Amino acid sequence: MTLSSFAIGQTEVTQELWQAVMGSNPSNFKGAKLPVECVSWNDCQTFIEKLNQLTGKKFRLPTEAEWEYAARGGKNSKGYKYAGSNTIDDVAWYTNNSGSQTHEVATKSPNELGLYDMSGNVWEWCQDWYGSSYYSNSPQTNPTGPSSGSSRVLRGGSWDLYARYCRVSIRGISSPGNRIYYYGLRLAMDDSQSDVSPGEAIDLGLPSGTLWASCNVGATKPEEYGDYFAWGETKGFNSGKTTFNWDTYFDSDVNKYNNSGGLTELALEDDAAYVNWGSNWRMPSSAQQHELYFDCTWTWTTCNGVKGYQVTGPNGNSIFLPAAGRRSDDYLSNSGSVGYYWSSSLSSYDSYYANYGAYYSGGSSLWDGAGRYVGRSIRPVKK
Repeated sequence: MTLSSFAIGQTEVTQELWQAVMGSNPSNFKGAKLPVECVSWNDCQTFIEKLNQLTGKKFRLPTEAEWEYAARGGKNSKGYKYAGSNTIDDVAWYTNNSGSQTHEVATKSPNELGLYDMSGNVWEWCQDWYGSSYYSNSPQTNPTGPSSGSSRVLRGGSWDLYARYCRVSIRGISSPGNRIYYYGLRLAMDDSQSDVSPGEAIDLGLPSGTLWASCNVGATKPEEYGDYFAWGETKGFNSGKTTFNWDTYFDSDVNKYNNSGGLTELALEDDAAYVNWGSNWRMPSSAQQHELYFDCTWTWTTCNGVKGYQVTGPNGNSIFLPAAGRRSDDYLSNSGSVGYYWSSSLSSYDSYYANYGAYYSGGSSLWDGAGRYVGRSIRPVKK
């Protein structure tokens, strides 16, 4: 089966979002970060219509085929029984651990694509009508379900079900008008609609074909400093993180990222460019930073009064990297004189460090390691 590229929500739709769009909250279990529930398929269509009017986007429910592909981990699939693990307690809220209620989204581990709660918590409506034998003779490209029916598809299981009903293979069905306290939703959209970045993708003519963003994460213009992030964290200074040290760092025990059997490149769920700008963007790898450094011409200059580097590629196109400084503990240092930019790569010699570029008035350099907890800038690349 072949599916066109699409984007799907990292979490189930929360009550906070539903309330903001609809002005009301139908859920039985109340909480801003809890998944919205007690919503019918018809209610979801009304919500999506209003959300699209507010955002100018084209959100929709995922097709059943899209949902299962994403739940199984897409091209990163490891063949797990549940979405992200063969051990259900690692990834799902279900009858044995839920305490008979929903739980805040993204509090269990994600699957291979960085998606949370695709097993358990609440059933998720899909766009399709249900057909018991549909997939025995369905189209091999972008199947969308039967053309008509009496029930719509739900997937993923919920907080009140046994483990076997939360497997990624299990199909649920219900009348499109039913509202039950374990029915929720997750949003999807065509991939061409998924880019929420304010930046443009600039072709510098690099050998790899890598496209570099025109501004930093958290900025809207090339000269703006943007936000500051600890390595692997997706919420930065502008989102309320005021202190950058090991005590406030998410992986302070270096269990997830390390050179002794752990990850050495950021997973999607920990990539601030992917999380904040959408599925088309990533933090640059160390190799991509090296290519930018060695294959481009660097000129210290000002852009609208802000100091930094104009980086000109082999084809004559350029980007501007502002000297935004860095944040350590509760203060900003070296703004206006140095730009510090994270890569997505862990240091090769010390698991407490990650690779970054330092670009300053007297020159520039690439470093195989600095404390991961420090708040630095991120200039994304387009995948």
